[in-house]
Amino acid sequence: MATAIIESTKDYSIFKLLKANRGVSLVGQLRRNLYRSMQNYGFIDAFPIICQRRGDELYVIDGQTRLAIAKELGLAVFYTVMSADTKINIPELNNTSKAWEVRDYAEAYAKDGKSDYQEVIDFAARHHIALSAAVGLLGNTAHPGSVQTKFRKGTYCITTRALGERVATLYTRLADINSAVKTAFLLKALFAFILIPGIEDDRLIGGARRKPEWLIKYGDVHGYLHMIENLYNFGRSVKFPVQIEAVNVMQKRNMVGNPKS
Repeated sequence: MATAIIESTKDYSIFKLLKANRGVSLVGQLRRNLYRSMQNYGFIDAFPIICQRRGDELYVIDGQTRLAIAKELGLAVFYTVMSADTKINIPELNNTSKAWEVRDYAEAYAKDGKSDYQEVIDFAARHHIALSAAVGLLGNTAHPGSVQTKFRKGTYCITTRALGERVATLYTRLADINSAVKTAFLLKALFAFILIPGIEDDRLIGGARRKPEWLIKYGDVHGYLHMIENLYNFGRSVKFPVQIEAVNVMQKRNMVGNPKS
């Protein structure tokens, strides 16, 4: 990366923040530690803000929190300007100082115009599920970790809207009957459940409404599959082997490893 010499200024107005960058942290222990350090030692020139000139504007690529604190304390800001033609992945660059969380990546890429990332955020909020779970469900997997690399790089694409909506809707309907069941393990169990050919969602919900006391919290996927099978077969003379069929589906999709997963 080509950079110019390190310069300093107290004219904070020359700096612009990128929409794709993570929001400036104004609370939290890490922010307090940084504030205290800059109070004691000032703005250290060995760690300048990294900027890039775009037209007549000087955009902060990395160091927006240090800039905000320097402004509060009235400190001179040290900065360097990288070449305008340097290609930058904002989340990847910022992740070197403080690990980004799933929401940081989602919001950064959504602000940068990647519609699939905004859709994931909206999906998670609408169904009241963790953002990481939404990433997996809309990416055709019960294990979000398998698509996290693409998600962090900004190359993630939604591949299974219908499947994701179906799983999340079932999850919400069961949680409406008894919120105790709301865990990531239930989402994984439901993901396997709906992949069983010929399975009936309303039959499961019907059993849950008739036996709400069976809706309890489990510490693994197989506990929830056992619960789902009991609810699915409640009041039926012919029992359907939900657990066996679900495990078969999971094995085919390489979803099974540790039963606790």
